[in-house]
Amino acid sequence: MTDAKSLVDLIAQIDEETELMLFEPKERNQTVEQQESFLKEIEHSPSKAMFVAEYEHKFIGFVVGIGGIANRNRHCCYIIIGVLKEYWGKGTAQQLLSNLESWAKDNKMHRLELTVMAHNQRAIALYEKFGFEGEGIKRDSMFVGGKFANEFYMSKLI
Repeated sequence: MTDAKSLVDLIAQIDEETELMLFEPKERNQTVEQQESFLKEIEHSPSKAMFVAEYEHKFIGFVVGIGGIANRNRHCCYIIIGVLKEYWGKGTAQQLLSNLESWAKDNKMHRLELTVMAHNQRAIALYEKFGFEGEGIKRDSMFVGGKFANEFYMSKLI
């Protein structure tokens, strides 16, 4: 199985396991070819990165960092992270964030940023432990489980 296929499967499984990601189960229509193209795109990019956590030859989590494209926001890196539920609380997300932060520093980025659903206290605690601070609220920005949910903007300056 290729890395691209393993990543597509990992992301689909995470979408199935939790309501804490942007996409609902089966809503994300990413193909293996699209994932392969993304992996090639980021391979030597100073503004995009992806790190994958693996356990016993199985992908268990990922983090993506996407840097700004304009001169004025090139120092910013937006983060997307997901970990299989079975591996929550085992340091996987923290290691992924640490790897991404090292990459960001190496690529002269100054700001890491993300959004997190306001009811996701587990993730918020992790981000705060990692040095992220809340910046604001996106009110009713998500519709999850039949009701609106707020998201928090969080960032870390490095």
